[in-house]
Amino acid sequence: MTRFVGLDVSQKLTAICVVDETGRRQWRGQCATDPGQIERTVRGHAGEDARIGVETGPMTPWLVHELRARGLNVTCLDARHASAALKMQMNKTDQNDAIALAIRLQSSDRRSRSRGPGADHADRMVSAGTREVA
Repeated sequence: MTRFVGLDVSQKLTAICVVDETGRRQWRGQCATDPGQIERTVRGHAGEDARIGVETGPMTPWLVHELRARGLNVTCLDARHASAALKMQMNKTDQNDAIALAIRLQSSDRRSRSRGPGADHADRMVSAGTREVA
């Protein structure tokens, strides 16, 4: 079963939340913002086939490259889109942001599977602000 992981990254600590395919929270916690530590935590709580979502920000390029080099499946979530969802929370904390990012990744995966092959490409085109030409 695929698990979805949301990372809310700051300079010292990263809040982590793991949800299952139904969006139910499986684990949440935090660790040092170190790629090796994040990898161990994610693999320990979400397994080998985890999908990880991280909001774009100043540390994102470095962290994404390091996590992908370690074999993790990382998706960057556009900060503008994620921000709209995160602002709707009643209690804005790093832990709650991580939960929201994991659920956003899980729900986008479910939509893509229900729409069939090619849906990911169409979604990327829409989120990039361009339009596909038929």
